[in-house]
Order: sequence, then C-alpha cells, then structure tokens
Amino acid sequence: MSNYSKKLAERDKILQGIQSEINLQQLNVLRQMKDLEKNRNKNEFLKGVYEDYNKYRDFIINQKREQKEFLEGLISYLEKTTAQGEITDRMLEKAKFEEKEIMNNLNNVKKELNDLILATK
Repeated sequence: MSNYSKKLAERDKILQGIQSEINLQQLNVLRQMKDLEKNRNKNEFLKGVYEDYNKYRDFIINQKREQKEFLEGLISYLEKTTAQGEITDRMLEKAKFEEKEIMNNLNNVKKELNDLILATK
C-alpha cells in the first residue's frame, strides 16, 4: 500500500469516527427531547426549548430523507447507464463498484433515519 493510500485510509477512518459521533450526538439530543416533552408544561422556558428541539428533529429527519432520495436517484441512474450497454467493461466494473458503495450509504441513511424517528416516538 502506498503512502498516499495509507493517508487516505487513515483520513477515511477518522471521518467515519467523526460521522459516528455526530450520529450518536444527534440521537442523544433527540432522546433528551422525550424528557423535555414530559416536563414542558411544568416550566414555561421548557416549552420554547422543546419547540427548538422539535424543529431540530424535523430538520434532521428531512435532511436524511433528502439524502435517501438522492442516493436512490444515483442508483437508478447507474442502473439505467449499465443497462444501456454503451459503456466499456472498465466503466461497467467501476459503475457496479460505485453502485455497491451507494447502496451501503443508502442502507446507512435508512438506518439512521429509522433510528431518529424511533428515538423521538
């Protein structure tokens, strides 16, 4: 493995760790929303905080839905492109690899979206 490849692998590992931490923090914030919901009627200040959390929740869920739609569009495009047969074998191989990566990302986004929705029910 070249030095450049090692650096890329290290960077990707760090980015995955950061993304995992972001997802964990998002879930924690949304779980705290449940506690706020229970206590918001006891304290006027908590009503505003709860509304902010609710807007944040909706924003995150919409963002995940948009990611899901975008990735599904990419997969559809790749499937149409490969079905047309007007690409070289190398391009076909690359397209199949990219489709697999996109499917993995799509599955992750679907899981994150489901976790977000379940965390706030």
